[in-house]
Amino acid sequence: MTIPESVKIGGIRYKVEVVDALDVENADLVGSIDYRKQRIQLRAGMGSDITAQTLWHEILHAIFVNLGFDQDETRIEQFAAVLNALVVDNPEMFEKRAALPAGLNGEEAAQAIAQASMNIYGDKSA
Repeated sequence: MTIPESVKIGGIRYKVEVVDALDVENADLVGSIDYRKQRIQLRAGMGSDITAQTLWHEILHAIFVNLGFDQDETRIEQFAAVLNALVVDNPEMFEKRAALPAGLNGEEAAQAIAQASMNIYGDKSA
């Protein structure tokens, strides 16, 4: 998983930072979210699987706040593990797709789709 520079959750953009030390007092934490500063911090030096699951964990905190749910750490950790596994085990579901610009006529749209297909899959006519 690529750690994004930011993530938008419920209309709020959170900056994502990988840091040596979190801005919280609990030394055991590997991630944190600051709602006022709109920032998610992940501890540097973790393996990629733990980093990804920690990012999901912090994203779920923001989702739970947005929905008015209780911040149940056990439930959030369970959801984070399942979401991380879903993304890791089904990467084709989360591939970036090309978007068409607005206002194209039919022929322009067909050309744009053909070009995007060639960019993604290569020229299969040869």
